[in-house]
Amino acid sequence: MKKAVIGSLLAVLPAIASPAAAQNYPTKQIQLIVPFPAGGDIDPIARVLADHLRATWGQPVVVESRAGAGGRIGSAAVAKAAADGYTLLMCSAGPITISPSLYSDMTYAPDKDFEPVVLIGAAPAVLLVNDTVPAKAYPDFLKLAKEKPGTLTFASSGVGSFAHLTTLAYTGEAGIKLMHVPYKGSAPAVQDLLGGHVNMSFNPMPSALSALTTQKVRPLVVTSAKRSSFVPDVPALSEFDLKGIDIVSWYGICAPKGTPADVITKLHAEVNRATSLPSVQEQLRRVGTETRNVSIADFATLLKTDAARWSRVVQENNIKGE
Repeated sequence: MKKAVIGSLLAVLPAIASPAAAQNYPTKQIQLIVPFPAGGDIDPIARVLADHLRATWGQPVVVESRAGAGGRIGSAAVAKAAADGYTLLMCSAGPITISPSLYSDMTYAPDKDFEPVVLIGAAPAVLLVNDTVPAKAYPDFLKLAKEKPGTLTFASSGVGSFAHLTTLAYTGEAGIKLMHVPYKGSAPAVQDLLGGHVNMSFNPMPSALSALTTQKVRPLVVTSAKRSSFVPDVPALSEFDLKGIDIVSWYGICAPKGTPADVITKLHAEVNRATSLPSVQEQLRRVGTETRNVSIADFATLLKTDAARWSRVVQENNIKGE
């Protein structure tokens, strides 16, 4: 009898402890893992949020870069971490919704090993053409591409990269052919675009804004369903009967699977409170990100639809990860 009572109490304890732990959370240092090199697109976003959380909660929030394998090394480390809310991942499309379709040897499964916590922000890609390309507007570019199939070149940061797959998703909808020129990273790809060695590229907003300051490229269209506030004069692809294209580069926070729901809810609420502040919004805009305030369920839906889209693009084009 006593054993049965003790067993019942032990079974109930985790349910009691979880809300209490969430109520007191955090009580120690939080590690925010960025799975890319320091100084990249995600790193400054992580540091803005870390500063806010540190000031709000009075606990250290350490941003740590664990780069390698296109974000898969750092992501795998978080997937294996304790599910207590003290090790979090700055997540993005590459290692979360693109890699599973490209690599058969991944050591983690995003849909099984992570809990979506909060979507921080997103921004579309921008079609940039070198100023030597005789296309002043998107219809001119489309006409040129159809007249000379397979001759216009596009740069990407590598096979299977966001820029590569975005271009393939676009060409499939537009019914055109372009020639892929892959690079080992986004920096050399942008440099050759600026230098006129390649004709065009679909660039995520941060690198697009930087490239536009050189006046060596022109923006023709953005990949989101609506125009972007960063380049309000640039039309969206949906304005040209390409409503099947709604692609954004997104950034969020994910936690190891099994992290208490109350802890996730608390993190979600506080990060959304941070991104609603004008000062934080301005800091994120400086790195090409528009804040997004959506529910955890909506963020989970975004991950599923994004993964399905990239899986389809990868299969249709028979792409293998490198």
